[in-house]
Amino acid sequence: MSFCKIIAVDMIIVIACAITQNTLLSLFMATIIHVIGREEDAGLGLFAGALNSAYCCGQFLNFIFSSILVTSSMGYALPVLVGGILSFFGLLVSAIFFKIELYST
Repeated sequence: MSFCKIIAVDMIIVIACAITQNTLLSLFMATIIHVIGREEDAGLGLFAGALNSAYCCGQFLNFIFSSILVTSSMGYALPVLVGGILSFFGLLVSAIFFKIELYST
């Protein structure tokens, strides 16, 4: 997306990613509840707080580094490129280390 100058293509990519991201964000807490359980002593609040902190930390880092990266010769394309590269690394880490064992009763 950082090298594409066609606005329609960029908008389609952004919309498709937004739908996917919002779907996954709404399913994270349901996944935590399913894996940990609904008991009062399960610590669901701790996991929800950690998840919220992870979201906020990522947004804060994006705010800081994007304002620095946009001053480069690539302009607004460099923060998009760096964000895509970091998202790919996040996908690799999730695919390797995030394992859920789901059991139906």
